[in-house]
Amino acid sequence: MKKRNMTRAIYTPTLVDVDGQRHIIPSKDELAYCGATGAQEAPHDHKARDLCLRCRQKYARGVLGIRLGDLGL
Repeated sequence: MKKRNMTRAIYTPTLVDVDGQRHIIPSKDELAYCGATGAQEAPHDHKARDLCLRCRQKYARGVLGIRLGDLGL
Protein backbone atom coordinates (compact mmCIF):
# COMPACT_ATOMS: atom_id res chain seq x y z
CA MET A 1 0.00 0.00 0.00
CA LYS A 2 1.30 3.44 -0.91
CA LYS A 3 1.63 6.04 1.82
CA ARG A 4 -0.11 9.37 1.20
CA ASN A 5 2.05 12.47 1.07
CA MET A 6 -0.49 14.83 2.57
CA THR A 7 0.61 17.80 4.61
CA ARG A 8 -1.12 18.09 7.96
CA ALA A 9 -1.65 21.82 7.93
CA ILE A 10 -4.51 24.26 8.46
CA TYR A 11 -4.72 27.41 6.32
CA THR A 12 -6.06 29.98 8.76
CA PRO A 13 -5.33 33.38 10.31
CA THR A 14 -3.79 33.16 13.77
CA LEU A 15 -2.73 35.28 16.66
CA VAL A 16 0.27 34.79 18.89
CA ASP A 17 -0.10 35.33 22.62
CA VAL A 18 2.64 36.57 24.97
CA ASP A 19 3.83 32.99 25.60
CA GLY A 20 4.35 32.37 21.86
CA GLN A 21 1.41 29.96 21.50
CA ARG A 22 -0.58 30.24 18.24
CA HIS A 23 -4.37 30.47 18.35
CA ILE A 24 -6.93 30.27 15.50
CA ILE A 25 -9.10 33.34 14.93
CA PRO A 26 -12.35 33.25 12.91
CA SER A 27 -11.75 36.64 11.25
CA LYS A 28 -9.84 39.90 11.60
CA ASP A 29 -10.19 41.84 14.88
CA GLU A 30 -11.82 38.96 16.79
CA LEU A 31 -10.70 36.88 19.73
CA ALA A 32 -9.35 33.39 19.27
CA TYR A 33 -11.70 30.44 19.61
CA CYS A 34 -10.34 29.84 23.11
CA GLY A 35 -10.60 33.53 24.08
CA ALA A 36 -6.88 34.34 23.92
CA THR A 37 -5.60 37.75 22.82
CA GLY A 38 -2.37 38.75 21.15
CA ALA A 39 -0.73 39.94 17.94
CA GLN A 40 -2.58 38.92 14.75
CA GLU A 41 -0.84 37.29 11.80
CA ALA A 42 -2.01 36.83 8.23
CA PRO A 43 -3.41 33.45 7.14
CA HIS A 44 -1.03 30.80 5.90
CA ASP A 45 -0.46 27.07 6.44
CA HIS A 46 0.13 26.11 10.06
CA LYS A 47 0.97 22.63 11.23
CA ALA A 48 -1.85 21.41 13.46
CA ARG A 49 0.50 20.47 16.28
CA ASP A 50 1.71 24.11 16.51
CA LEU A 51 -1.79 25.45 17.21
CA CYS A 52 -3.67 25.63 20.52
CA LEU A 53 -5.52 22.35 21.22
CA ARG A 54 -8.74 24.07 22.34
CA CYS A 55 -8.77 26.23 19.19
CA ARG A 56 -8.20 23.18 16.97
CA GLN A 57 -11.10 21.35 18.57
CA LYS A 58 -13.52 24.26 18.16
CA TYR A 59 -12.35 24.80 14.56
CA ALA A 60 -12.88 21.10 13.75
CA ARG A 61 -16.36 21.13 15.31
CA GLY A 62 -17.28 24.16 13.20
CA VAL A 63 -16.05 22.56 9.97
CA LEU A 64 -17.82 19.30 10.79
CA GLY A 65 -21.05 21.17 11.55
CA ILE A 66 -20.91 22.93 8.18
CA ARG A 67 -20.26 19.68 6.31
CA LEU A 68 -23.03 17.79 8.11
CA GLY A 69 -25.40 20.71 7.51
CA ASP A 70 -24.66 20.53 3.79
CA LEU A 71 -25.64 16.85 3.87
CA GLY A 72 -28.87 17.64 5.70
CA LEU A 73 -27.90 15.90 8.93
